[in-house]
Amino acid sequence: MRFAPEHVSTVLADNITDAQTVLLAPSRAIQHGNRLFHIESHIMTAERRLTERAAA
Repeated sequence: MRFAPEHVSTVLADNITDAQTVLLAPSRAIQHGNRLFHIESHIMTAERRLTERAAA
């Protein structure tokens, strides 16, 4: 389905910006907490965490 350029530049752009604000930061915080949990539980090593963080 194709959208009119005006629709994309106004409505969809705003929706994407809102979604990033509402969803992206909390998702990253959950991911960070999950990785810390894995490190503290010895499921993941701190070295592996640093390797994954550098790759991101």
